[in-house]
Amino acid sequence: MCDYNEKNEAAVNEFIEFLRYERGSAELTISSYRNDLKDFSRFLGEEDFGSIFEASPEIIRAYLTRCSLEGLGRKSAARRVSSLRAFYKHLLQNGKISVNPVTGLRTPKPDGKLPNFLTEKEIDYLLSEQDLSTWLGARDKAILEVLYGGGLRISELTGLSRSSFRSGGRIVKVRGKGNRERLCPLGERAGKAVEDYLRLAENHFRECCRAFDEEAVFLNRFGRRLKEGGIRKMLKKYLLKAGLSKSATPHTLRHSYATHLLDHNADLRSVQELLGHKSIAATQVYTHLTTKRLKDVYKKAHPRDSFTEPEQ
Repeated sequence: MCDYNEKNEAAVNEFIEFLRYERGSAELTISSYRNDLKDFSRFLGEEDFGSIFEASPEIIRAYLTRCSLEGLGRKSAARRVSSLRAFYKHLLQNGKISVNPVTGLRTPKPDGKLPNFLTEKEIDYLLSEQDLSTWLGARDKAILEVLYGGGLRISELTGLSRSSFRSGGRIVKVRGKGNRERLCPLGERAGKAVEDYLRLAENHFRECCRAFDEEAVFLNRFGRRLKEGGIRKMLKKYLLKAGLSKSATPHTLRHSYATHLLDHNADLRSVQELLGHKSIAATQVYTHLTTKRLKDVYKKAHPRDSFTEPEQ
């Protein structure tokens, strides 16, 4: 048993190194793969199914059945299948296995949940709560403006450097999923917020005679590059201050960005490019979101008619 566990752990660690250094995957993606594969390895040990190299299609189906019985949603189950598929493809390509046990396995369809987003009015409330007389307040304002004004993922934002900005700070070059680069236009408000923040931050650290990371854009109070956890905590603080009861994450601002672009007649292909989606299917979910909201408005506001879905 111990030997199996060591083999499984070594195989997972080698795959994680491949994702990080050869494929250039985002840390959040790597973390998801690692957690999924560790859970699968743990299942193999608990059921005495042997090493990860000996898994059969039947064993993988048994694993997914157990996940379902434990209440795992279809979206999470689909991600587990995706993790296993990528892992076993890697093992096959490297001659570690002769048959891929995931071939032919169907990915569970998502449960149809639509992305959470903030309305334009709620965005206004959220972005009016920062104290712009302090460098930390100006930093928080700039972070929120860039997340919403550019539709960045949180990992893309924390990775920004001074050299990322183009055209006087109105365009930013980001490195997204799969190590793919894209240019994101920023609105005038976001660009100005970044300029104001950087000026205040530099003055603060120089007055304190404290060294700081002069290449990173967003800094913590010690002058080092800000981590994702600090941004999530900061957003929760301003949601409370703005009186917004919705549960929101930095990714909610990205959802809001896409939704509001489509609300204002942006075409789907352009939104796909702005978001850095590899497939148009990932962007199409926002059309469902705007359509649903239009139906809700119609139901509530029309004085005579109500909207009903046509029979299929």
